[in-house]
Amino acid sequence: NIHSFDIQSLLWTKEAYDVGALAFVSDYVRLFALYNEGGIYLDTDVFVRKTFDPLLSNGFFTSIEYHPEVVALDKLSCERLNEKEKILFMENPFQVFSSYLLFWVLRKDTPILKTL
Repeated sequence: NIHSFDIQSLLWTKEAYDVGALAFVSDYVRLFALYNEGGIYLDTDVFVRKTFDPLLSNGFFTSIEYHPEVVALDKLSCERLNEKEKILFMENPFQVFSSYLLFWVLRKDTPILKTL
């Protein structure tokens, strides 16, 4: 919640919050919590079919959204798939997070960048 992370402590989260870009704030706080506390993050629409136990000994694991095997199991995924969107996956979690951040930072329509 808003009281468990100091939004003002980081320029990115402060300005995102100030302009109402709350999704940017939650994205950063989510990654901050995972990095500092560990754990597993899932979107609210994820259906878990198996235990995560075999993966827990890894320092990092992820899944590719709309992976062909996932799409084959879920017809709704096929309907939601936007062919123009590409998911970048790399084994190094820091590359994943860097790419994720750069994706948002380099977008011309990112509201927060207009104030920097």
